[in-house]
Amino acid sequence: IKVPLQYSFNIWTVYGNGASYKSAFQSATAIDQYAHSLPSPPQAARICTHDELIAFTAPCDPSTLLPFSISLVFGYPTNDGFGTIETDRPSGISPLPLYDIDLSNSPDFSTIVKQWRNLNLGVQDIYTVTLRDIPVAYKGSVMYARARALNRAGLSGFGNVTNAIVLADRAQPPVLSASSLLSGRGSGVPYVKVTVAIPADTGSFSNSLVPVEAYFIEVSQNSAFSAYGLGFTQSALQPFAPSQAYTLSAFDQTGAPSSSLTVGTTYFIRVRAETYLGISNYSNVISKILVVAPGLPSNVRISYHAPLSFNLSWLPPSNFGAGAGILYPVTYQYFASTSTTAPTASSSYTTVAGGNQATHVVISGLIKGTTYFFAVRARNDAESNSNAPDGGGSWSFISSLYAIDVPSAPDNMSVTVYSHRAIKFKWFLPKDTGAGNQNHPLVRYELDYSKVGVSNEILILSGALQENVEIGLSPRVVVRGRIRAVNEVGNSLWTEPREAIVPNSVPKLCPENNYYDQGACWSCPANFPASPGGSYGLFSCFNPCTQEYLHKQYLADIQGTLHVHGDSCSWKFSAFAYKFSEQWGCRYMANSKYLCAKQAQSKH
Repeated sequence: IKVPLQYSFNIWTVYGNGASYKSAFQSATAIDQYAHSLPSPPQAARICTHDELIAFTAPCDPSTLLPFSISLVFGYPTNDGFGTIETDRPSGISPLPLYDIDLSNSPDFSTIVKQWRNLNLGVQDIYTVTLRDIPVAYKGSVMYARARALNRAGLSGFGNVTNAIVLADRAQPPVLSASSLLSGRGSGVPYVKVTVAIPADTGSFSNSLVPVEAYFIEVSQNSAFSAYGLGFTQSALQPFAPSQAYTLSAFDQTGAPSSSLTVGTTYFIRVRAETYLGISNYSNVISKILVVAPGLPSNVRISYHAPLSFNLSWLPPSNFGAGAGILYPVTYQYFASTSTTAPTASSSYTTVAGGNQATHVVISGLIKGTTYFFAVRARNDAESNSNAPDGGGSWSFISSLYAIDVPSAPDNMSVTVYSHRAIKFKWFLPKDTGAGNQNHPLVRYELDYSKVGVSNEILILSGALQENVEIGLSPRVVVRGRIRAVNEVGNSLWTEPREAIVPNSVPKLCPENNYYDQGACWSCPANFPASPGGSYGLFSCFNPCTQEYLHKQYLADIQGTLHVHGDSCSWKFSAFAYKFSEQWGCRYMANSKYLCAKQAQSKH
């Protein structure tokens, strides 16, 4: 009815005795009273979702929200009681509809959590209503809302609510752990990196519904945060990402310009999380000494330790990563390979405990004769500066060594009479000196030397020797010996013992012939292995008057060449430091075989 109604009515006068009298018919026009029907329900009532609030999807606006509040959106009723067209309402007449809203934690609204009544929201095409002060006991509960319109004619029905939302609070503070802090140096600039894990409760007793939009990170040089820098990262996160890492390479000192962080300085860090419902309280405070990768280990050495094992040793670096002279925990890694001579990004490493003392490790199970390459580096908890794992410093210079086992026993050990009162021990190089061949040099030989019934001793001989002569022995003494080879990792087995008896006779002198100023002539023995022009050496000379031997230390001054002429031979020699006219019996040696002793008179 869009025009004023004409009302007709009779006035009755009623008296106390019950009599009544009807007046004459009267008619009049009602003033400011218009007929209207019940309004229809609000249009398309729904709750703003978390995603809409995070994305500011109109008409949802998170700026109006507080913890324990939700946003309800609905449209103006299609019929407010005057008709379907609002502009058809008579001028000056404004019986605007009011609204009732119910909030429940059940879809059938069998339980009412809170009600809002007679809300005068004005005339709008779309209403966004913030429902605040919802009891905190319903945090994490699924909330349903419905709305209805009312005018002077009465109430509309409740419109259908097509969705629901979990009631949320601000996020709980993030929890930081010491392992969430790293430091290092990037492009020459030292930095601290904090990894912030999404709080377990971002507002709904879980972190699966309300994502963190950003973190506020504060860095200070003191735990009271009297001076700090504020690092803020706007939302660039994937919803529900488990963690985000933030690199802090500079900070503000309360009004001072930004400055680089300093290696060796302790920094304190705390964090707040932000969701569309606001910013959380502060996290716990954690601290970190800003360290970079440590320096180079020094005096890296690889040496033999035992059969088929090495000893790898080194000294700690001069800088552990926190600055010169500042101790900081480090471990060490060593690289070992038989194929590559330097570490690569795909190389494997072995980590060992370490510190600020000299360190060594034993590496066993090696292959005999195989060359191994080694390098060592120090490692702390700084971030990676190369292809190394976190905190790996530079590699030391490459060291190499081939693996050896104990040598085999020397070959063909013999003990023979060498001359009057002298015995000779002779042997050959072992077939395996340690590396599977005869190429590895021996450290020494050990000769178990025994004068049977008299004495026993171990003689230490050079590893380059293959014979040894013992002189000045008593006649008729039994000399016994055995020998073993020694390298850096151990000794061979002993050879089988051999023995000889010291003779009890002076060397037999050859028949005298002619004497010359610089030589002597005599007949060659029948068994003499003649070799015309061959060179032979004078081994020892004996003075029959004084019973004295002239041994090797003097024979360096005696040189000679034996010349063979048919059945005779001559030896030209020059001998110095002999006393005039002394008689000497000299024993000559040719091709490692003794000839005979020759009595000669020195003319010098």
